[in-house]
Amino acid sequence: MPHHGESGVGGYAHHFRYLWYEFAKTSVGFKAFMPGPPCRVFLVPINIPVSFTVDRLLYLVNVQAGNVRLGLYADNGDAPDGGALIVETASLAMGVGGNKDEKVVAATMCAAGEYWLAIQGDNAGGSMWQGRITISCGGTLFTRQYDLAGGYGAFTNPCPVTAAYPSESPIMGVRGAVS
Repeated sequence: MPHHGESGVGGYAHHFRYLWYEFAKTSVGFKAFMPGPPCRVFLVPINIPVSFTVDRLLYLVNVQAGNVRLGLYADNGDAPDGGALIVETASLAMGVGGNKDEKVVAATMCAAGEYWLAIQGDNAGGSMWQGRITISCGGTLFTRQYDLAGGYGAFTNPCPVTAAYPSESPIMGVRGAVS
């Protein structure tokens, strides 16, 4: 149950601080999500229901090892393809396993709407938590992926053509304040 001022999956309080990726399919549990090859970027949709100043991007850590980069892309017709990179982190050490890891970004105002959270790991053995998917709800807002031509590094801007990743999704979110 979210605390006053924090959001949970699928809802938010009046003066919320956190927004989490709302699963495109029903989540009934958690398991480890391996970040794939070091060039692989995973993108998950998030709906920001009101103007919101983002100051952190976050994910849930499973095994602490290696580095991670997080970013936020604008939506482009229910897909990240062609969407502008709004903000990203530098390459940072993964947080402590079993915890939420928040990475600070430059405070960025986002208008209400759809966005895409991006994550990539350097594949040094770390992993994140993901939602285990059991019930398909249809629609287009599923996890997407693309590979960076040069391997682990800065995100591509704008977002290149992505491919569907119809399996589990990393659990990610944003932190900030209502603008």
